[in-house]
Amino acid sequence: MIPTQDQVRHVAKLARLHLTDEEVQMYQDQLAGIFGYIEKLQEVDISSIESAKHASRDQMTLRKDEVNMPDDAEKLLAVTKQEITGGHIAIPSIMKKK
Repeated sequence: MIPTQDQVRHVAKLARLHLTDEEVQMYQDQLAGIFGYIEKLQEVDISSIESAKHASRDQMTLRKDEVNMPDDAEKLLAVTKQEITGGHIAIPSIMKKK
């Protein structure tokens, strides 16, 4: 399959690309090569190849979700060198003093 220049322009428009006529021709040639390679791959006989195995949810072991609060917020805030505002660390570049 060889894409037309209009098809190349349409794809470029969808990708918000502004192509010159030379670029449209270049991409048309490149896409034709890619599509030719795909057509060649479709000719390969894969009937003797076993299908791929994928992990299923039945085989996955999941841990139970548990709320775990090992640290005390006050202890964590006590070790910071930053200013504390309303129980939160005040980041100077984001929060400004009034």
